[in-house]
Amino acid sequence: MVVMIAVLVAATLLKETTQVRYLLDGNWLYMVPVFNVVAFCFSAQYIVPEMARGFADKPEKLPKAIMVGMGLTFCLLALVPLSVIALSGLDNISDVATISWGRALGEWAFFSANLFALCAMLTSYWGLGGSFLTNIFDQFRLGNDEQPLKRLIVLTVVAIPPFILAYSGMVSFVNALYFAGVFSGVILSIMPILMLKGARQRGDITPGWTCPALITHPLIQTFIVLLYLCSAVYAIASALGYLPAGW
Repeated sequence: MVVMIAVLVAATLLKETTQVRYLLDGNWLYMVPVFNVVAFCFSAQYIVPEMARGFADKPEKLPKAIMVGMGLTFCLLALVPLSVIALSGLDNISDVATISWGRALGEWAFFSANLFALCAMLTSYWGLGGSFLTNIFDQFRLGNDEQPLKRLIVLTVVAIPPFILAYSGMVSFVNALYFAGVFSGVILSIMPILMLKGARQRGDITPGWTCPALITHPLIQTFIVLLYLCSAVYAIASALGYLPAGW
């Protein structure tokens, strides 16, 4: 995936139609509707419990691994829209940006860009699905997650709903990401705070690393929760048609 995106970005920079000025176009007011799609990108945080399992023997390295992982995620996610906008401008972008990207660069890029998009979706699905599976085992106290029968049942619960949504035509690709961002954002804003409070009140293990007091201040926590709750209210209002057409 890294090789594919590196080749596509390099081809974009070398393309004669690429215009850096396109990156300055836009209106902050109309960027509000994409907030929940951006929130979906931070679903990478769902991988943290799996990372914690992997770093169980060296917990002091976990924060660095999380920050490096989120930094790489940001770079990958930023390069794609930057490249597409610089190449085609805001008026020539399809709902699935890699389609516009590939068409502008040529047939080889069309297949490469959409193969990259497919790999990106698969890795996101695998990561979220794996985290969801282990969380179900933990929350419902089902025991070891390597038990074949229980694992198959939980895997079915995790895997079947996305396939139903994908092949029923109930939601479009963009709306799937949009509403996934809505609900995952709300969950991600509340659950880590509850987990942190619970660990500090009832935890019996000395942590290898502690969050600075500033970033865990109640005001910061309240702001994060309110931000994502407002985004959920916005999404519901949008779905019900209560917002202006431009939004």
